Amino acid sequence: MNKVIILNGPNLNLLGEREKNQYGSVTLGNIEKKCKEFGEKNNLSVSFYQSNIEGELVEKIQSSRNEFKGIIINAGGYTHTSVAIHDALKIVKIPIIELHISNIYNREEFRHKSLISRVATGVICASGTLGQIIPPSIVLIILADQLSNAADVANNMRRAEYREATGQGVMPSEFEVVSASAVSYTHLT
Repeated sequence: MNKVIILNGPNLNLLGEREKNQYGSVTLGNIEKKCKEFGEKNNLSVSFYQSNIEGELVEKIQSSRNEFKGIIINAGGYTHTSVAIHDALKIVKIPIIELHISNIYNREEFRHKSLISRVATGVICASGTLGQIIPPSIVLIILADQLSNAADVANNMRRAEYREATGQGVMPSEFEVVSASAVSYTHLT
């Protein structure tokens, strides 16, 4: 089973309470539950970690380098200020997804600069907590060469979205992903 860790930085423990217009009303606990459920259905072990302390995040990044196949990180405010987190991420030799629940480029100018982006494999700026729910699939896509079940995971996600969007139980075959190397994630809605 492949292991992924989702790291959350300062103030993300207050999701559901803070700036609901930016972040929505879903709590970090709800997001963790959904990500772990996704992992269980797709042979992916998902670990969650949150800290308001920069040094604790650095230590978790360092200790993750030999245990996990990928890191998803929402460093919160440290995205824009932490050279230490940047340097720790630079050391690990596994895929890194930088995640933001909101679009940082539609916010205050000081949030437009990320010290993490240069060391990340990919960046996701989402609208609301959706960005916290789908990243394990993105890591699977990045790891497609190493994961034999990447196409299956993508198809399971597409089928669920198709059912939700159309109310129909069977997704047409033209929406199926046939090769892990061709996996991409797009919303059907």
